[in-house]
Amino acid sequence: RWFVSFTYPAPQITREPTGEVVGRDVGIAHTATLSTGEFLDIPELLSKGERQLARRVKGSGHRS
Repeated sequence: RWFVSFTYPAPQITREPTGEVVGRDVGIAHTATLSTGEFLDIPELLSKGERQLARRVKGSGHRS
């Protein structure tokens, strides 16, 4: 078997310091909650079918 991986360097982000401090909390309902009350949610990375396939036990009758 062959496995191929392609990478791409992330673009540089220029930031200007604001002096503001923000705390964050990583959780279940939202990916992250900031101390400013803002919620950050990462979209689903896998489709429903892909999630179900990933949970199946290798060698079982339910895995195709």
